Amino acid sequence: MNVNEAHETYIRSHLGKRSGERRGRLVRGHGHGEVLFAKLHAMGYQVISFAYDDIEQRSELCISLLRMVLARYQASKTPVQRARLAEKEVLRLAVQIAEPIRPKDVEQHFDIDHRTAVMILKKLCSKGLLMPSFRGKGKRIVKYALAGESLLENID
Repeated sequence: MNVNEAHETYIRSHLGKRSGERRGRLVRGHGHGEVLFAKLHAMGYQVISFAYDDIEQRSELCISLLRMVLARYQASKTPVQRARLAEKEVLRLAVQIAEPIRPKDVEQHFDIDHRTAVMILKKLCSKGLLMPSFRGKGKRIVKYALAGESLLENID
């Protein structure tokens, strides 16, 4: 299915779920911007939108937000330990999956063995960035959930 067919399928599925102005907007059709957005998003691009008023009146804030987003793609100025880099990538994977992460997810995504995946996940638990989820009588850890507030400081 190409992007245009996927877009049409998306529109048809949402027409029945919407009412009022939202449905009217779908019936009138998407303009060039919405179709372009769908294509960029489908290709894996991350779209960052700002209101014109924010750009005009609070440009420093917009610049800071862009720097934060782009910082993840820039090389670090100081040497980074491989273990710390692996931990950050596991946290990014957990955020991307948006549900408790399993050792199997880490194994498959990074092509590492089970023991290494479990070691990284346990280390993140000891730092308070992940919380273990137990199965059965509470003896076996099967998943790890994001711990919350301090997480954003550690992903950069």
